[in-house]
Amino acid sequence: MKSNFLYNRSAIVVLLCFFMLETPTDNDMNTTGIGFFSQFMPHGQCYAWLPSLLWSNILVDLLVALAYFSIAITVWLYSKNKTGFSHRKASYLIISFITLWGFTHLVDIFTIWYGFYGIQTFFKIITCIVSIVTALYLMKILPQVLQLPSQTDYAQALNSAAHELSQRKELEEKAIEFEHTQHRIKRLDRVLNTIHEGIWEWQVGTNHVWYSPRMYQMIKTNDIEVNESKQHIDWFNHIHPNDQERVSKALQDHIHFNKPYDVEYLGLSSDNKYRWIHASGKLVPQEDGQPLYMAGVMTDIHTSKIAELEHQVMIENYRTIFDHVAVGIAKTNEKGTIIEANNTLADLLHMDLAQLNKLPINSLIHADDLEIDKHQLAQLREGKLHHYTVEKRVSSPYSRCYQWMLLTVTQHQSAINDAVHRLVVFQDISEQKQAEQLLESSNQALEQFAYAASHDLQEPLRKMGSFAQRLEQRLMTNHDLDDASKFELGRITDAAARMSRMITSLLNLARINTQNLHLEKTSISAILNDVKETLSMQIAESDAAIKLISDLEITADKQLLHHLLQNLISNSIHYAQDGRSPIISIECVINKDQTGVVYFKDNGMGLDMDYAESIFAPFKRLSAQNPKGQGMGLSICKQIIKAHGGTIRVVSSSNEGTLFEMSLPQDMIQV
Repeated sequence: MKSNFLYNRSAIVVLLCFFMLETPTDNDMNTTGIGFFSQFMPHGQCYAWLPSLLWSNILVDLLVALAYFSIAITVWLYSKNKTGFSHRKASYLIISFITLWGFTHLVDIFTIWYGFYGIQTFFKIITCIVSIVTALYLMKILPQVLQLPSQTDYAQALNSAAHELSQRKELEEKAIEFEHTQHRIKRLDRVLNTIHEGIWEWQVGTNHVWYSPRMYQMIKTNDIEVNESKQHIDWFNHIHPNDQERVSKALQDHIHFNKPYDVEYLGLSSDNKYRWIHASGKLVPQEDGQPLYMAGVMTDIHTSKIAELEHQVMIENYRTIFDHVAVGIAKTNEKGTIIEANNTLADLLHMDLAQLNKLPINSLIHADDLEIDKHQLAQLREGKLHHYTVEKRVSSPYSRCYQWMLLTVTQHQSAINDAVHRLVVFQDISEQKQAEQLLESSNQALEQFAYAASHDLQEPLRKMGSFAQRLEQRLMTNHDLDDASKFELGRITDAAARMSRMITSLLNLARINTQNLHLEKTSISAILNDVKETLSMQIAESDAAIKLISDLEITADKQLLHHLLQNLISNSIHYAQDGRSPIISIECVINKDQTGVVYFKDNGMGLDMDYAESIFAPFKRLSAQNPKGQGMGLSICKQIIKAHGGTIRVVSSSNEGTLFEMSLPQDMIQV
């Protein structure tokens, strides 16, 4: 049908062209030499060239042409830029005939001055053909155009689409919310399957319960499926019979009196053993105030409860020991106020236990003894000491009947709140003090006796030695003595001299005690230098090497420590190995508890450790190589260290040298 229409349209165009191009015949009147495109009289002649009429037509034709062109351009732009536009062919036809109509108006302006009316007719014919084709095409597509929605239809469709979009969005939101809910449910399931606590919900009205998987294990059942037929009694039966009444009362008090439901009881678990359980919950009421359901948590606290019970037993045992121990104990805060004391201390002071609490501990101490441990207490506060002991006179602040006690002070810091407190242990040493006073009096008497005895013994010995020497000289002058006689007389003289030295050593040993110490600040290096000067000849003759590895500042009796080092160095030189020069090293160390140690080591012949204790006994010699020795050197050394509050011991082995370890107390060390 489309091809026939185009064929007919082409035939019409050819026919019109034929008529336009035909030549005039002889029968035509007054048309000789005139053709279709010949020039005729201008159209302006018809207007008599009247300007107003002429220009009015020109202006109108021009404006109409511009209007047609504008419409054509607008339609063209619409069809080009409109997305999804389906009638572009119709738009092109409309653009064509509108544009041609615009050109016909321009040709009308042209014919005002030039009478080529054939051109005007040609444009009108083309315009006519295009207009007819456009009209026919528009009639053809009219049913389709009529089906296009109107503005109202568009509005309704938009409203419907918006409503549908809103519903779809609402459904998507619900789907997302449902997905999130499912995710939370799965997460909750994972949590319920892994947590140590059991979770439960009890419908009070129906007695139905819901348990988490862990809850089923805690109440001795393997049925972990949610079963609404489960009853509250299933949980109640797992409670130990001795605890059921107490737990039931706590539950009823919560329901009826809104008291907190928080209980601990023994419950039968899945391993058929009773374990400690902690249960808590809360009632959720209905709007009318009637109970709806109750939810809560159960926790297996068996391990911690057993530890708690054991801790309570330990506390009870501690209290028993604390109250009945044979020494008095007081616990003070950092300021020295008593916050706790035991019965023994109250008995020692003849006070009531309540009177001791909140009492300053210094109120129990004699005024002259308050400052004697000032230095140790400062070190204890700084953490340099863990504890110290001191002797003080102690009494109740109400009686002032003082008795000697040994105080051991220890400082502790709480791991909970960092609070600092001290424990002071009081040990009654009154009898010991009395014995010491008696011993001191006895020692003084003994010292006086020793001095008198040594003086009385020295005089006959001096006469014996003097008479022996004079007799030897007289006999040698007047008589010829044989070797045996000389030897016998020499033995008498040597024995007298040896006996005199032994008496002197005994006297020196008896005089070494704590009361006779002359304390002064000095150092090991200073004392060693004096000793080296005193023994310079022995050191030079033996080619001994003495090395001080580390020094130590001390407070001591310098003369006695001089005697101590002199004895040790002399022994090291006397008992050196044959063919080896003595090498002596002295090293001083301060321990963490502020005590000191002096290590004296040599490379001598050493000794058997079976004699490690006996060598410090009076008149005990290391060997027979030193006949001039009295066996008193190490005894005096031990007494000197003991008088300063220290100890001395020996570590040795044969042919590998000897090591003396001398421990010095805190009050000797200068930090």
